[in-house]
Amino acid sequence: MIKKILIGLLLVIVMAVGVLYFRMNTIVHSAILDNGPDILGVDVKLDAVGLSPFSGEANLESFALGQPEGWGDGNMISVDGFAVKMVPASIMKDHVIIETIEVDHPIIAVRMKGKDNNFSSFAGSFTTEETNTEEESEIFITLKDMWIRNAVVSLEVDGLSMADTTIELADIHIENLGTDEQGLTPSELARHVMAVIEPQVRKAITGAQGKKLIDKILKNDENDESGAQKLIKKGIGALFGKKKKDDDE
Repeated sequence: MIKKILIGLLLVIVMAVGVLYFRMNTIVHSAILDNGPDILGVDVKLDAVGLSPFSGEANLESFALGQPEGWGDGNMISVDGFAVKMVPASIMKDHVIIETIEVDHPIIAVRMKGKDNNFSSFAGSFTTEETNTEEESEIFITLKDMWIRNAVVSLEVDGLSMADTTIELADIHIENLGTDEQGLTPSELARHVMAVIEPQVRKAITGAQGKKLIDKILKNDENDESGAQKLIKKGIGALFGKKKKDDDE
């Protein structure tokens, strides 16, 4: 009789853990999709969340951020998945402590219009007064360690692009954000992260590899007789900090 009772209790516990696991995954998944666009100002896509409430480990599958307003459709950033480790006791509290975030092989689709590009526009949106006055945030975050490895940039210049051609980024390491007692609001955290990533993307575009790729993209449009190439090169010249002259001049 006692053996049956113990087996019954064990089954109840296993079922309870299963329900908790499913509900927490659903809660986190919904929270990201519901709040992400308001915090980041772009569409957020996420297929699934696998969260272990006891270890604090989570895997986010098929994560993507859409293009900023005015930059068309499609994804700006996409990654097959990435891993997060949190302090378990903080997961359901208003101050979430993230030990590590590991992002591997994200793809950053950079669209350039003259000297402007979508990624810099996205990063710049976090420096506006509206973003920085998040007075009633219900959650605060501490991020101790973040690695972005094997990131690549695909380039599109005023609607012109080349298939299967990318620029590789150096690995990016971010640490000790919001390590005080209060932590950072989600928007503040995004601003600090973008402040590290955006210069690396800009450096890649304006470096030797980026210049070579841009030249290839523009040469693909040899039949352009509208003067569009001239405007594109002028804008890119401003981005590189120097003037470019059209070959016909």
